[in-house]
Amino acid sequence: MDSPQKKTEDNITEVVLTLFLFYKKFRRQFKYIFLFGVFGFLIGGGVGYLKKPKYPSTSSVIIENQSSGGLSSYLNIAKSFGLNDNTSGNLLTPENFSEIGKSKRIIYSTLLSNVEIQGKSDKLINHYSNLIHPITVKKADGTKDTIKIAVNVPFEGSLVEEKIMRDLFNKIVNESLGISVSSENSVIKINTTFGHEVFSYAFAKTYLETLYNYFLENMLHQENEMLSLLRQKKDSIESVLTYKNNRYADLSDRTINVVKTRQTMEKLDLMKDIEILSTMLATTIQSLEMTEFSARESKKIFKIIDMPVLPIAPVKKGVFFYGILYGILFGGVKFVHMILINKIKTARLRS
Repeated sequence: MDSPQKKTEDNITEVVLTLFLFYKKFRRQFKYIFLFGVFGFLIGGGVGYLKKPKYPSTSSVIIENQSSGGLSSYLNIAKSFGLNDNTSGNLLTPENFSEIGKSKRIIYSTLLSNVEIQGKSDKLINHYSNLIHPITVKKADGTKDTIKIAVNVPFEGSLVEEKIMRDLFNKIVNESLGISVSSENSVIKINTTFGHEVFSYAFAKTYLETLYNYFLENMLHQENEMLSLLRQKKDSIESVLTYKNNRYADLSDRTINVVKTRQTMEKLDLMKDIEILSTMLATTIQSLEMTEFSARESKKIFKIIDMPVLPIAPVKKGVFFYGILYGILFGGVKFVHMILINKIKTARLRS
């Protein structure tokens, strides 16, 4: 019976022998691996040469702190009136900008916006079909036909239009749109990349406008509702206060030099009501002014730092990049093939 030491020595010998045989095999196969790598480099170089350039358009925005200033006053007013405060959930902040910016609502609205490109006005999605990749549908006879999107409002198109919108949305989110937030100063950078310079610029510009309009719609919608409620309350208080003042003046005229207990008591009650109503009116007017100020300030929260501009420098991973990539891939495939063949032969010899 072999000792443990003997088994260890045999194992080491077997490993060394296997490595030696593998080395000899590799030396014999190296020229084939090299040739495969060169072949891959040539194919990759051709791919790189034919590859169309991309046009990245960059813009940046900053969202100021919305928990202070005018908006904070507005939120306090909403709570003081017992109103449902759901504004904070709709705020555009650096933290949720990426989620909102990559939402279907924003991208669909961008694609359905009418934009003029090269002297032609059309929906951005139709420009995409004309300039970058034709949008087609399969007909009953198996042929494909280019389709023009006619829907104006997101989520209200036909089933075919909805599928086209959904597919393009996924492609844009995964390949063409990048959003990053600086941890230092909360500057948000937006990168859009397409295979057509003017389209890339038009998409980036329209996308920014859509985001800004979304922000204003959500913010100002809430504040406009509050302004409407405050104005109604102000008018109501003023109406009652006017009535009370007129009634008090009427009683005062009647009771000159005449003391009537019942009318005197009514005047005292009116004085109390007038005092309370005057205080309520002053508070409502103050709240109204603060909300109007907040509405004006809300427009300043979303600030565009850098707008997309033309011309856009093209980005193209050229011949060398794809040559190296394909060369490594082809050479690697041949190397793996060599290892597998060697293992199969070794297994057959052992059996």
